[in-house]
Amino acid sequence: LSSTVFKLLAQGKERKPCKIKVSAQLKRARDGMESRLVPGLYFAGEILDVDGICGGYNLQWAWSSGWLAGRSAALKSRKKAGK
Repeated sequence: LSSTVFKLLAQGKERKPCKIKVSAQLKRARDGMESRLVPGLYFAGEILDVDGICGGYNLQWAWSSGWLAGRSAALKSRKKAGK
């Protein structure tokens, strides 16, 4: 996969930054991205109400929040298993 080359065929007409808005309120998630209302449910990426300009920032948020949610879920699972 690391040697795969992609060719850009077209670019959108909009050349100015855009803003993205997503839905679930950030305050509904604990520090580890776990839902405050539904234990064991983890949020990541654009499911949370985080605004940002385009240009990779939304992708970084998706990757970072996904990593945190996965790590938190794994740690909670280990605690339950007694490890």
